[in-house]
Amino acid sequence: MHRANFLWLDFRQDASTSGLFYSLAPSCDAHILPHPCDPSSDIDTWRPHFLCFEFDTPLSSDLIVLGQTRLRHPDLPLLMITEGHSEPLAVWAFRSGVWDYLVKPLATDELDTCIASLCRFCLERKRTGPLIPWSSPSSVFTQSSGDGSRVYKTLSAREFVKTHFAETIRLSVVAAHCHMSESEFSRVFKKEHGHTFYEHLLKFRIGRACELLADASVQVKSVAFAVGFNDLSYFARTFRRYTGVTPSTYQQARAANGL
Repeated sequence: MHRANFLWLDFRQDASTSGLFYSLAPSCDAHILPHPCDPSSDIDTWRPHFLCFEFDTPLSSDLIVLGQTRLRHPDLPLLMITEGHSEPLAVWAFRSGVWDYLVKPLATDELDTCIASLCRFCLERKRTGPLIPWSSPSSVFTQSSGDGSRVYKTLSAREFVKTHFAETIRLSVVAAHCHMSESEFSRVFKKEHGHTFYEHLLKFRIGRACELLADASVQVKSVAFAVGFNDLSYFARTFRRYTGVTPSTYQQARAANGL
């Protein structure tokens, strides 16, 4: 059975203690790169399925490396683990499109579950073909043909979300927009993008909410309705799920930091 392989980039400033890499269950092939490092050459050498960045307190220079790595290798999912958590950092990670953002202290079984899930996804992606690059969700792909190009059958669903996210979006409508049944659409969308359509919709709405909350004068309730939520408490729970903070706390932090 094939095993996923990945690179673990240890960007912790404190080298006196062991990082989380050494607590991983032996479910995949992993290689650790100590700090400081430039992962580009190692990515070319190991050709990993995904990357994991571990931080204690991230430095701006370290985050630049993570950002540059995504630009150079947009098809590689990135897992970010940090001890120095803050509202702006969580939002930055979310909007940068990292696969997941985990905060230490972190239970071993939680980390193993996350790694195992990412391994399964990467192996499935390898079996079915390349997916849309993480940093280019709106990229346009062409229909499968003799030249080896490939269509992503649910790409139009992502475009549909961009123009209808503030409305009630029914799965049956989106599936019909892609000329599929609901069950086929759900299966194909998850295969092509690595997550469900509903998860994509929520992430998109929260991303737009973050943009609107940059205005300190706007009401949280107004933002919730503007991005498609009819229940304010559900909006608050969902926002916190993705950013780690409540909408009001996020808005206050943006204002306090002049962001």
